[in-house]
Amino acid sequence: MNPETVVAALTVAAGKADAGVRLVDRRERSTFSPWSEVRERAMRVAGGLRAIGVRTGDRVAVVLPTGDAFLSAFFGAIAAGAIPAPLPP
Repeated sequence: MNPETVVAALTVAAGKADAGVRLVDRRERSTFSPWSEVRERAMRVAGGLRAIGVRTGDRVAVVLPTGDAFLSAFFGAIAAGAIPAPLPP
């Protein structure tokens, strides 16, 4: 299967038991997040963004350090149809 969207790819990855992403923060600490958890949090963020009026094509600034919150906001913006704009905190 070749997903056609980022959200579809995230959904496929979330279905794989050991699949995830490892992030290294600026202090060189490594954390692992399963794609299933990333997807779940991203969908909650997407719902919140839609609830406050974010629409397809809107730009959403993501001003967070590398970590779970960044992944949730970044993929949540995409899931809401918005364009994430990562900015350094």
